[in-house]
Amino acid sequence: MKKAASARAAWGLLDQALSSASNFFVSGLAAHSLAPGEFGAFALAFAVYLLLLGVSRALCTEPLAIRYTAQEQAAFDAGARRAIGSVTVLSLLLGSVCLAAGLLIGGSAGGALVALGVVAPALLVQDAWRYVFFASGQVRSAVLNDFVWVLAQVGLFGLMAGGALPRSGPIMIVAWGVGAGLGAVLGLRQSRLVPAWSSLPGWLREHSDLGGRFTGEFVAAAGAVHLVSFGIGATAGLAAAGSIRGALLVFGPLSMILMAAGVVLLPEFVRNTRLSVDVLTRNARLASWALLGLSVVWGLVCLATPASIGQRLLGQNWPGVRSILPQIAVMMCGTGVSVGATLGLRALGAARRSLRARLSIIPVTIVGGVLGAARWDAAGAATGFAVASITGGVIWWRHFRAAVGEWRLTAEIQSMNTADIGTPQFEAPAP
Repeated sequence: MKKAASARAAWGLLDQALSSASNFFVSGLAAHSLAPGEFGAFALAFAVYLLLLGVSRALCTEPLAIRYTAQEQAAFDAGARRAIGSVTVLSLLLGSVCLAAGLLIGGSAGGALVALGVVAPALLVQDAWRYVFFASGQVRSAVLNDFVWVLAQVGLFGLMAGGALPRSGPIMIVAWGVGAGLGAVLGLRQSRLVPAWSSLPGWLREHSDLGGRFTGEFVAAAGAVHLVSFGIGATAGLAAAGSIRGALLVFGPLSMILMAAGVVLLPEFVRNTRLSVDVLTRNARLASWALLGLSVVWGLVCLATPASIGQRLLGQNWPGVRSILPQIAVMMCGTGVSVGATLGLRALGAARRSLRARLSIIPVTIVGGVLGAARWDAAGAATGFAVASITGGVIWWRHFRAAVGEWRLTAEIQSMNTADIGTPQFEAPAP
């Protein structure tokens, strides 16, 4: 069983690398090929895509992973059909909003949003198939699906480079989405499941205890990021905001691994929970220790980077970035520590505690980042982020331990109740 879990984790990391490479590839090509105004419009559309993706995952695919991963195959297939059908309808609704907004705004930004609205269903459904394959343990199917997406993108962008397709932000977005559409169609073939197209209202109602709170978490976190970014720019200037962004770019590969851990480990943690809450707790600790160690190693590598390499990568921005790398390294360590507890709460279905933890951390992040920037520019903002991240690690683990205690108490009470009626076994429900 351990070998199977390790194999799934290895394939999961490969899949996340492909998925992230796809996003980095299209963003890098856009930055290289488009004029500043068009690239700005592309960046706006990409930010909107990330928002749509977070909402889709929170409402549809994360509840699938939590509620159905450890179910019998028939029950899982039924849940997967409903989840994919829900994502499909939801993506059509969200895409329609983007389309209408783009037509209303007009210009380069409007054109990019119109293109995103057209391909949003393909992008979100392809991502949903990845979650289905992870939850069912078919991680190689997820890798193949993402590989087809990347391969399609390379071919389409190759046509663009050769002049067969015009170079513009909307065309790039459509090409990116067409590749995802191929992955979405392939997912039907791989799974042999027919989506339940009318399941969205029932799915949202049945999983409102998870989906509503996960969506609240995502929106609050995304809003905090934008608020802090604007706050740093307003109080310390655009140069400070640029230094923060550059430092985060240096830690981009580590961020990719931390995000991959969330996608790959959540189904494994759900399986752990069905075995024993002690197994879940042990593996959550192991995950956090491993990611903390990886964060420390990456931070040391970044701090030891020669100035010549840094300047080649970031040009004249390197001195400002280099000055705040220690604080950003500490911030990433705090993030790594938090991962095990964050996923543990999700595996337990403790959405209420997860939301409370997130809402507790956000004010610390905003206050630390903005006030630090106002007082000490980029260094102050980075220090504020580091303090908030370490504080967040403590908060996440405190809530996870409390959720485990609640789980044990619920198990003991129901065990006594079932013993009274002669039922020999008990499986604790998610609180």
